[in-house]
Amino acid sequence: MSILDGFKLSNVQKSTQLSPVLKRRHKLVDSLHHQLMLAQATLDGKQYEVAVTRRHKDAETGIVKKVEGTRQVKPWWFVADSGKAMIQVKYGVRVLELAKGKSSIEIASPDKLVATIELLKKAVLDGELDAQINSVAKHA
Repeated sequence: MSILDGFKLSNVQKSTQLSPVLKRRHKLVDSLHHQLMLAQATLDGKQYEVAVTRRHKDAETGIVKKVEGTRQVKPWWFVADSGKAMIQVKYGVRVLELAKGKSSIEIASPDKLVATIELLKKAVLDGELDAQINSVAKHA
């Protein structure tokens, strides 16, 4: 008996393009992942930076080189005037309106920040924020 006989085989091909809705979801989930890593690092008392690769053109030779560096991730959470922790969800630089006239989520304690971001990622993947993402993406 061959090893391949134990698998369920299919002839489905990988899609070459994602729909615009799925692209937007993935973009927001990626940003939420960075917020999750930043929140975890903050709770652990560490720094979190994202590694990036940029192209740099040498002025003298004109040769384009890839240069590796880091960029900071700015937190989406803050402490309100009332003293309570709040988090806003951003798509690009715009804040999403989560409900009519409401754009922030109140967090009970800083320990709940990581769990809140994980729930937000699940909500985005389930399509619960598609309407809000689409309305902001149309203005971009």
